[in-house]
This record gives sequence, C-alpha cells and structure tokens, in this order.
Amino acid sequence: MVCQRLLQSDDWQKLTDNSKGIVFTASLLHDIGKLSTARMVDNQLTSRGHSQRRPALTRLILWQRNVPFVVPEHIVNLIRHHQVPFWIFERNNTDALAMKISQTTSCYLLCLLSKADAKGRIAPDVDDTVNNVKLFSKLARSLDCHHAPASFASFFGRLLIFNDRWQLPAHAPYGDFKCEMIIISGLPGSEKDHWIKQQTPHLPVVSLDALRRTEGIGPTDNQGQIIQMAKAEAKSHLARYQPLVWNATNLTFDNRRSHGELALRNNTKPTIVYVEVPCGRLGHQNAHRQHAAPENVLKKIIENRWDVPAPFEAADVTHVVQSPEI
Repeated sequence: MVCQRLLQSDDWQKLTDNSKGIVFTASLLHDIGKLSTARMVDNQLTSRGHSQRRPALTRLILWQRNVPFVVPEHIVNLIRHHQVPFWIFERNNTDALAMKISQTTSCYLLCLLSKADAKGRIAPDVDDTVNNVKLFSKLARSLDCHHAPASFASFFGRLLIFNDRWQLPAHAPYGDFKCEMIIISGLPGSEKDHWIKQQTPHLPVVSLDALRRTEGIGPTDNQGQIIQMAKAEAKSHLARYQPLVWNATNLTFDNRRSHGELALRNNTKPTIVYVEVPCGRLGHQNAHRQHAAPENVLKKIIENRWDVPAPFEAADVTHVVQSPEI
C-alpha cells in the first residue's frame, strides 16, 4: 500500500532516478523489522520493538548487495525518521529536530515517504496525519533544510545545538580546545587498527581490545570494568592536553556521545572516524586477525547495534569507506 501510494503521488514524476530509487527502496523496507519481532501476546500479534531493528537490518541488506555507501545511509535515515512528521509538533524542540534530520537525509523525500505511509493506512485519523506531514514540510522550508542539510556557522556549533548546549545556528560558539580526541568507529575486522597505524602513528591509543586481553576479559563478558579503565586512561592523557585515539567498535550513538562528552568536559575537540570495508571482505579479515571477534558476537553487532556516525555527532565526522571490487 505504501509503495502504491508513493507511485500515485503528484511529486513522484518530478524526482530524479536516483531520488526515486532511494525513496522507493525506503518504502519497500520501512517495516522490515516486523518479521523478526513478530510474536503473539494475549492472543494478539505484535511487533513491538521493530522500529529499533529497522535501521540495522536495512543497512545490512544494502551492504550485502554492495550498494554505494551514501545511498544506504539516505535510505536508512528515511526509514528511521519516517514517522517523525506524524508527531513532531507534540515536541518542544521542533526546529532542532527538523534540522537534525536534514543532516542525514532529505526532508523532502521524508515527506513523500511519510505521506505515502499515512495514506496507505486504514485508520480514522489519516487526514490529520497527512496534514501534520504538510506542516512538517512547511517547517523544513522555513528552516531552509527541505532539500538540503541545515547550515551552521561552525561544526562545533552544530555539535552543541544537537546536544542542547547552544541555540544559535547562525553564530559560532567559542571553543577553547586544548587537544583532540579521535573516536574510531567500525565493525570488527574493518581495518580500524590499520587506519590508526597509517594516519596517527604518533598518538597514544586507548584500545578496549588491548585492555580486555590484559585483564583476561572476553568480548561476551561484562564490559563495565574495561570501560572504566579506558575512561581513566583517556582522562590521564587529556589532563596533560595530550591528543589521543579511542579505538573500539563504537557502533551505537550512546557510546559515541558518551566519549564526546568526556572530550568536551576536558576542553578537547571530539572527532569521529568511521571505517568500513565491503561485506565480502569483512568476514575473511576478521577471521584472519590475530584476535578475531567470535562469529556470534559479530553477527549480533551487525544485526542489532550497527549505527553509522552522523555528521552532527562530533566537531568533525569522517567516513573512510572502501568500495567493493566489482
């Protein structure tokens, strides 16, 4: 129904072929998490929790098919946010949320997907929901982020705005950074260590894998002690204004945000480097590492906790993505 409503929309024919492919794929996959979370509760079928699984499952499917990196990220974030226009005006931070969405996907395409989703439902409030999508479209236009990402006076200002520490996108806040902390992000076997050796061989590295081996703690054991040891090691470097690299998978927003806040509290510029290799190479590279991640652990990460860093998560975010050999 969603795909049918999308193809019937007046705006469909106006889209470029690339935009059509992105928004149509998003409409196909927007409820993909329901199958894996479906269960019977009190004799009723429910898929509670499917919205949390949608982004990682969508990314996995497209990564396995060697779809170029930028395209899956647009699709994943369309799916992640496709219901936001339904309820955004129940929030107090509507402007910031709209600008935040624009950093990872097109608000214009999001409105097309959201409207198609609303019209494809059998519900008494379809007209009200469609009207909310139209209001979201007007909001994005007023913020100049309908067809392009919202602009900010500085990367640091963008970071603070989306951490509720700044409210003036047209003005750059003062940042008295003493040093930099590079937060590495990527799946096990994605050549994070190789990037560090090539790009930052002169910097100290806080490595969770190294700490686990030193302490004899496995990747499936409780990681609380390792995290605290890593933070203590990082703080000792930052207290001396020593730049450093934080090396771990860091594949969830909450993990990266915690490290970024640690940096900011110590007058340190947080930056993120995300490293990715093609699907066909990852398993081989992980299996042939000296300290390979167990297959069950890797599978769990990919299917449940794989979230690519967004541009607003640090003062600077770099995606180092290797293209597949076709």
